[in-house]
Amino acid sequence: MRPFPKFLSVLGVALLFIIAVTVAQAQTGQAEEAALKKGIALGQEGKGAEAIAQFSEVIRMYPNSHDAYYNRGVAYQMNQQYELAIADYGKAIELQPGDVRPYINRGNLHYYAKDFDQAVADLTRAIELKPDDGHIYDFLSRAEEAKGDTDQARAHLAKSKELLGAPARDPAAEMAAKGPEWKLLWEGYVATQAGKPEEAIAKYTEALAVNPKMDAAYYNRSILYTVSKEYDKAIEDLNRAIELQPNFAGSYLQRAYVLVSRNRPDEAIADCNKAIEMAPQAADGYQLRGYAYELKGDKEKSDADYQKAGGLGEKGTVPGLDRK
Repeated sequence: MRPFPKFLSVLGVALLFIIAVTVAQAQTGQAEEAALKKGIALGQEGKGAEAIAQFSEVIRMYPNSHDAYYNRGVAYQMNQQYELAIADYGKAIELQPGDVRPYINRGNLHYYAKDFDQAVADLTRAIELKPDDGHIYDFLSRAEEAKGDTDQARAHLAKSKELLGAPARDPAAEMAAKGPEWKLLWEGYVATQAGKPEEAIAKYTEALAVNPKMDAAYYNRSILYTVSKEYDKAIEDLNRAIELQPNFAGSYLQRAYVLVSRNRPDEAIADCNKAIEMAPQAADGYQLRGYAYELKGDKEKSDADYQKAGGLGEKGTVPGLDRK
């Protein structure tokens, strides 16, 4: 699994839940619609894990509920569980291929994961379904530019401006408007995407000099330290990120990954337990905990966790821990 930047949610959540509040088509039954609205309300209140649990219950009762899969995907995305969000958007598309919303959201997630071919495919299909939406042309132009399709990107950006009657959204400007630390956070992400980890680390460090309580900067910098195997620095950053934002499961999982890399399975298991408590439907926690148990030689618990992870449909999503 490719690491996603934490601040992706900062850019995306408002858009996602504006889209998500339109619950259902006319054929949705009253009981199902009420259950969906309950989950959406939880999501809008920022209670991602509770929203996920509610939508999972709807899926249990109505396994062909396109809206439940779509909205759970939104909740997963809000909760930074991006691989699970992509899977749910895929199921929503399978159940109702004419709904533009999951193509837009999945396309943007593929873009941020640098899977530009899939991003272009999803956003192109979204335009086929909603050809008068200038925002989709804007998103598509970014993905095409990232692929190197400059002419197509320019044409679609022009179409976006034509439809919107104004310049397309500028994430860099939006982040800068939030404050200097957010501008630096964005610049760190851009440097990461460009394969410049040292520059990215410097930007995150500058952001923390402006705002020492910016948990997203600690988290994003920890990923870069992990990749470069500077594990002590990564753990230090993750400790601080968790202190500042103790309700983000991703920080516990990232720290657990570093801990197993340092052959500290007991501490990793404790972090996995915390992550599983917050996101029980995410396979990563079970997969990583299974690996930690394997390091301890506890085959029974290890196999049980691997089996659980496989049953959730996301086996092998923890970086470097894929099992054949």
